[in-house]
Amino acid sequence: MSNVAPPRGLQPDHRWALYRHYDAKGTLLYVGAAIDPVRRLKQHHGRSRWYPHIARIDVEWHSNKKDAKAAEQAAILAENPEFNITGRQLA
Repeated sequence: MSNVAPPRGLQPDHRWALYRHYDAKGTLLYVGAAIDPVRRLKQHHGRSRWYPHIARIDVEWHSNKKDAKAAEQAAILAENPEFNITGRQLA
């Protein structure tokens, strides 16, 4: 995981993470947003069929939930992660 700690100066109850899960080939598997990305990763374990394929996790921090959720939606639409269903526009 890259940069899992929140940036300095942000209160823990305000920062939100946007995370991306990639497989060993660099394919984007999933994009999500959470206040605690480590706990969210544990929730994916056993529930998400793509979990065993995670080889890399990138995390970027946002100052609040609204910004993180907006970034999540934009990333899902622009990057088309293989296993995101919620947030996609269906043709």
